Amino acid sequence: MRFKKQCPSWEFLHHHYTYDPKTGCLYWKNPPIGRAQLGDKVYLKGVYPRIEIKRDGKVHSFLAHRIVWKMYYGEDL
Repeated sequence: MRFKKQCPSWEFLHHHYTYDPKTGCLYWKNPPIGRAQLGDKVYLKGVYPRIEIKRDGKVHSFLAHRIVWKMYYGEDL
């Protein structure tokens, strides 16, 4: 079995993003400076959309559906 990176904490995700279960979209709550505006939709592209999150001075990439699962259910997928 392949090792999976642990998603950021529920608190961290809810500090930075808002999830709308009706549309399935993520929106910025606290966007990075210069990249997006408050309330903008988080731009996801590709067949397997990923979200890049900076932690501990490094950029980590997570599959978007894992982030949404953690935000909605409060546990890692």
